[in-house]
Order: sequence, then C-alpha cells, then structure tokens
Amino acid sequence: MNQISRTPAAPPRGGFASLLVALAVLAAVVVPSTPPVAGQDPSGVLNGRVLLAGEGVSGVMVTLHRVTMEESGEVDSLSTGPDGDFSFVLPSAPTATGGHEVYFASVSVDDILYFGSPISSVEELGALYVIDAFPTRVVGETPPPLPVDERSFIIEADGQGNWIVTDIFNVLNDGEETWTSVEGRAVWSYPLPEGAAGIRIGQSDLAPDAVSFDGGRITVTSPVPPGKRNYMVQYALPDLDITLDLPGQVNQFSVLVQEPGPALAVDGLVPQPPVELQPGAVFR
Repeated sequence: MNQISRTPAAPPRGGFASLLVALAVLAAVVVPSTPPVAGQDPSGVLNGRVLLAGEGVSGVMVTLHRVTMEESGEVDSLSTGPDGDFSFVLPSAPTATGGHEVYFASVSVDDILYFGSPISSVEELGALYVIDAFPTRVVGETPPPLPVDERSFIIEADGQGNWIVTDIFNVLNDGEETWTSVEGRAVWSYPLPEGAAGIRIGQSDLAPDAVSFDGGRITVTSPVPPGKRNYMVQYALPDLDITLDLPGQVNQFSVLVQEPGPALAVDGLVPQPPVELQPGAVFR
C-alpha cells in the first residue's frame, strides 16, 4: 500500500460524510419495529399496542413524534391501557404535505427507549401499530460477542492534504434480549486504526454520554436491543499506510476511497468498479 504522509486535521462537516450523517439521522429517528398488523380501517387515528416478549404492557408512557422537511418534535403522549393499547389522534394526515410528513411513536420500558416504524401515508394507519420491547440482560466483565453485520470505511481528502475517515458499523444483536450496562461496562467495543485523531461521533445510534475512545477503541455503554444498531464515527488519519484489526465476526467489510485518489493496494479485499454515491462524488 502506498504510504502518503499527511498532517491530521479535524473531520470536516461537508462532502459525502454530511450525506451519510443526514441518512443516519433519519435511520435513528425511524428505527423500525414489528410491521403493522392488517385489519383496521384507515383513519386519522394511530391505534397501537406495546408488547414485551409478545405480551401487552400496561401503564407505560408512549410518545408520538412528527417529522417534516422543516421541523421535528414530540406531538403528544399518553399511558397504555390494560393490554398495552394506545390511540393517538393525529393533528394532520401524513399525506397532507405531499408525503413529506412522517409520524412515529416511542416508548420507554425498563428505562430503555424503543421506537415504532414510520407512518408516512394514511393507508398505513389502517393497521395496528406495534412497538416491540424486550427483556434485558446485563453484560458481564467482557462485552457480548455481537457481530458486525457490515462495516463501511470511507476515505476522503479534505483539500488540504489530510485524510478523513467516516467509519460506519452496523452492529447486530440477533438474540431476543436487550443488552444493558452496569457501572459503565462496555456493551460493545471495537478497535480503531492506529493514529486516528480528532475522533467525533456521527449522528447515528451513538449517544454522546455513552461512548468513549480510550485505548484506541470505540467503547459503547448504551443498551443494544435486538436488531441492528448503526454506529458512525469520523476521524483523521496521518497517512493511509494502515492495518485494520477486524476481531470477531464481520459479515461484510467495504473500503471506499473518493476519487481522484492515490493508487492503493488493499490486502484481503476484492476490487470493485467505481460507484457514484451522489452526483459528482465517485468512490473506488
């Protein structure tokens, strides 16, 4: 691999990395739960149920959220009934703004926040809206062996001779329990490349108060429920002569280098044709 010496700098907020941050925000906002169950007539009412291990959960607070192109925020909140049921009257139909209005609901069970699927059309209101919560399991001395379902290692030049990396991990909990931490123990931890500087988190599923970067690793202490969690960090590298440690199970790993870029050899990966991820942004 060609070695290119550069002075590290703080990761920029523009370019393709900004697009990824925006996509991660949307993913974090509308984390899908169990798909709606058919059988009700569409209306301006969101009828739902909170389930824990398949059983209705009574007396928990459900919050309705609304997202538009201009703003986002909480709309209403209420407590679930005896069978975990709840019902929200929406302030406006999701299609009233031409499909740019999205509703979703969230609930906190055992101090863990769970989200329902996004509602963006009146037709989707015709099904029972289910939010799944899960039993919890506390981590021990070592983190559970959660696999990385997909890792994307995206390299960009900032125009000032520095190399900026957007490092995205899709961490998979394929069990039926939410892993939680006590006394700051790691729920998930992973090594970052040597020399990573100016590390900051992207707007994904990482909570700023539940992540650290000590000892050259990213360490997460926030709960990890069943399903996938998207973790994004950005940092600068002094050069591209690096070795990436991939411990544990990694189902898919991709390196993307923005063009024009230097000639690189990446041991262990199969070269692919360049792709244009957004207009004018070509990656190899």
